[in-house]
Amino acid sequence: MTAAPRVPGREIAPDHPGELGARFATIDWSHTPLGPISEWPTELRGAVSICLTSRFPMLVWWGPQYVMIYNDGYRPMLGRLKHPAALGSAGKEVWPEIWATIGPMLDRVMETGVATWSRDQKLILERNGYPEECYFTFSYSPITSEAGEVGGVFTAVTETTDHVLSERRLGTLGVLARRLGEATDAEHVRRLAAEVLLSNPQDHPVVAMVDAAALPDDPRDLDVPEELRADVLAAATQAATLQHQVHHDLPSPVHLHDSGLSVAGLHALPIALPGDEELSEVLVVGRSSQRTWEPALATYLALCVTHLGTALSAIRTLDTERQRAETLEVLDAAKSSFFTNVSHELRTPLTLIAGPVAEALGDPGLTPEQRERLDLVQRNTVRLTRMVDAMLDFGRMAANKLQPLPEPLDVALQTRTMADSFTQAFDRAGLDFVVDCDHAPRTAHLDRDMYERVVLNLLSNALKYTPAGSVRLRLECSADGFAVSVADTGIGIRRRDLARIFERFEQLPRRGRARFQGGAGIGLAMVKQLTELMGGSVDVESTLGRGSTFTIRLPWGTPPVESAEPADGRSITPRNADAFLAEAEGWYEPYAAEPAPRTSRPPAVAGSPAGSVPDGAAARPRLLVAEDNRDMRTYLRGALESDYDVEMVPDGTTALQRAVASRPDIVLADAMMPGLDGFALTRAIRMNAAVRDVPVIILSARAAESDTTEGLTSGADDYVSKPFSVGDLKARLASNLERSRARLRDAAWRRAVMESFQDALLITDAEGEVVEVNDAFTQLLGFSADDGPFSVPHPWWPAVQTPTGVAEVDAVDVPPTDRANVEQLLAQALQGATITGRECRLVTKDHRDVWVRLSTREVESVGGQPNYVVMSLQDVTREHAARARRQAAAALSAEFGRAEDLEQVLEAAVTGFADLFDGDSTVRALAGPEEHVFTAAGPVRRADLDDTLWELLTAIEPEVPAPSDRVPGLLISPQNHPSSECRVWVQFRRPRRVATDERIVGDLLGQAFALAVDRVVAATAFADRESHLSRAIESHRMIGQAIGILIERHRVTPAEAFTRLKQASQARNIKLREIASRVIETGAEPDEAD
Repeated sequence: MTAAPRVPGREIAPDHPGELGARFATIDWSHTPLGPISEWPTELRGAVSICLTSRFPMLVWWGPQYVMIYNDGYRPMLGRLKHPAALGSAGKEVWPEIWATIGPMLDRVMETGVATWSRDQKLILERNGYPEECYFTFSYSPITSEAGEVGGVFTAVTETTDHVLSERRLGTLGVLARRLGEATDAEHVRRLAAEVLLSNPQDHPVVAMVDAAALPDDPRDLDVPEELRADVLAAATQAATLQHQVHHDLPSPVHLHDSGLSVAGLHALPIALPGDEELSEVLVVGRSSQRTWEPALATYLALCVTHLGTALSAIRTLDTERQRAETLEVLDAAKSSFFTNVSHELRTPLTLIAGPVAEALGDPGLTPEQRERLDLVQRNTVRLTRMVDAMLDFGRMAANKLQPLPEPLDVALQTRTMADSFTQAFDRAGLDFVVDCDHAPRTAHLDRDMYERVVLNLLSNALKYTPAGSVRLRLECSADGFAVSVADTGIGIRRRDLARIFERFEQLPRRGRARFQGGAGIGLAMVKQLTELMGGSVDVESTLGRGSTFTIRLPWGTPPVESAEPADGRSITPRNADAFLAEAEGWYEPYAAEPAPRTSRPPAVAGSPAGSVPDGAAARPRLLVAEDNRDMRTYLRGALESDYDVEMVPDGTTALQRAVASRPDIVLADAMMPGLDGFALTRAIRMNAAVRDVPVIILSARAAESDTTEGLTSGADDYVSKPFSVGDLKARLASNLERSRARLRDAAWRRAVMESFQDALLITDAEGEVVEVNDAFTQLLGFSADDGPFSVPHPWWPAVQTPTGVAEVDAVDVPPTDRANVEQLLAQALQGATITGRECRLVTKDHRDVWVRLSTREVESVGGQPNYVVMSLQDVTREHAARARRQAAAALSAEFGRAEDLEQVLEAAVTGFADLFDGDSTVRALAGPEEHVFTAAGPVRRADLDDTLWELLTAIEPEVPAPSDRVPGLLISPQNHPSSECRVWVQFRRPRRVATDERIVGDLLGQAFALAVDRVVAATAFADRESHLSRAIESHRMIGQAIGILIERHRVTPAEAFTRLKQASQARNIKLREIASRVIETGAEPDEAD
């Protein structure tokens, strides 16, 4: 029988089924630099055997030519061009492109016998037809002979290209996101995008971001290398036209001298802002010739586009607000111009009214009634003239046409004179008036009219806003100038309002204790501008409820040049103290009702009047009029007492008391009054069960739509603007007597206004009790008005853990800081602070966490009524989650990089994926023959897992749900990792949709996870194999030495000597290596050695 032919190399890898094992066995090694296998040294045979039987990528370099022998795991690293020719070939012939790097490393190991370790070593390989950027982690270990000589190098290697690229791109994304926060406009975004992306030329050696709506006509306008300008413009134009990505391969790579890289293609990616149908920008990036277009690159560029789109959207919002502010400035200037022009036009008719009235008053034949009416006309004509003069002066100041005319002035005397004029007014108001203006050390040179206007304005304001207590006027002098202060114990000013009290047309929220609520909002603005025109300054100190102190500081001035005094009337219109006192005439009248003439008619019954007012005293309705202006009260009584029993009161507080004490049929209230203003009075009436259905008409000098709205929302049935006709007022009074639906209409109107807002709104009172919510609020948090009442703490607040560990409300656990944050924001809002764009976490009715951007504003009431706080909530859950995911992803990727063993990698994956996607994660890793499954509790067995979960973790091709599906969890399954199989399942707290950016981040981190597993498994396996190889080589050496001893001693063949050792090993049940060691150490025979 003929023996089977001997196959070369089969004795080294007799059982290896792989491709390289088969090829190795078929090669005639006698025709290679290594020679016949039978002549190979023991250490080479052992190293090759370990290499071919391992699944981990390994390579043996042997001899001075570094002949290569590798296994199936190393095969992919040779690409499609170098295998199988590399097997048995010299290393320099296989890797000429990188020999300058690895050749010296191999030489040092051969010369010194010291192993090397290289981590993420960059090598440019030409293994697939182009110079490819690759990264490897590998070690070079010497293969030592029995004589201690190094015959070759053993290499264990793993390719880390995907990991290195992912880390580099994640770093670029982080820098891009951070730098884009500095952008101020679209052009700045373009510059930052180019700057950041060009800092990573390996991924994009060329970058251009262009406006899709304004593409340049000339390629030379693009800031890219000259040889690429035409191609970049063509790619951008095509992407803008087609509105989708464009991938353009260049006919031949273009070399860039600055970076030393070559560009093989261009990728144009459109950028569209949310809500826009048209594209905003196009991002064009060049692809290095060292990389191909791959899914990982596509995902990375998509994230870059997302960052750029977000930055552009934020800038658009900022631009809108900036344009709004500019528009308001233009409107303010137009308003000033309009008032000035109108004031000029009013002077002629005022003259034609004032003149005839003055002449008529000189007629001795007037009846008392006629004289009273003409006096009323004259007083109000003078008042209107003062307001027109003030508007003209204000317009001249705004146009810089008002100049001070200095003259010598004894400021102490002048100040005391003005104070004396006000003494009687303060006495009638019941206020203590203290004047401290004894002496001025020198003469001042000031514009007398301007100085008088400033001081008189301050005294008038002190009288108006000090219901009780005292007012102090004080003059203090110094070498540089003097200061005049007016201090009162009045109602004071809120701290947040101090910054705007000197602004033009600015009126602070009405305060119920003020003597008068009117005004044009120009008095203090004029004080400030006049003081500054005279070279001085004004400041204020105030405490709400305790009073205010206004102080003007002026220099002494210098004497004017004789010829410089102008005669063209460029100073302010003179206005003496009498004008201010006439205006204040009605502020301090006693708060007492002026009763109507009593009749014998029956008491009023709610809803009794109908139709026109009947004749006859017995049927006359009772009208309660609340008006703080004495002349207006006189006029209304005369106009209405023929049809109504009229009762007059001078303020809202008295009106409410009289209405409750003696129910009227209808109320006519001025909008701005001391005590309660008309709006607060209306609200108080609507809250009182005894009078809530009494019709209320508000009478106001303000005719703006916003003022009408305020009146109606307070619960008024009608709003009448001054001036009005008596006939129109009578008609409105008669029609409103028939109405009883005011409160229902008001509620419906208010509800409609709230529902018109797209953002969630809620209104609370001063204690935090929820008054109203809109449908957007219900859609966001699930709570409707029907679920109320809602008191603090609100049910949508995050849960807080008690000392017993039980949450206050049935909601998901959240950090204590989230609850404290919400409590702090509400406290600030209830204290009157305006909050803009603060983020906080809330909990929905079905226990979901949502993040909102909160803005609040206080709506104030007067007369002791509660304030209201309007809160706007914008849902930013996705934005917050994306931000948190980016941070968590970066942290998890760093954890993977720091992990030193498989357990650390799996623990980091369990914790990181659970935090990232807000769920419970289960991780499975199959590394070689070993399978590892981890949960938050640590390693688990297959039997401990649900069958459905196990199927997800082991499915060959897991089912991918549609993006719109609500799914119970997220499966992360990294691809293209033959050395390991990794799966992650994150079980959500409740089924939900998975956003596209979540899937992208999951895929990127899944690849990072698999690479980390590969890395630590490879490192562990390499250490084990290196130990086994060392022991195998040592065993071969000892067995060979023992065989040599037996041959020398007994003159037997090597085979007989080996048989003796083997028989002794089997007979004594001792390892062959141990028998050989004992023979060498003791010199005894194999079956006797101890």
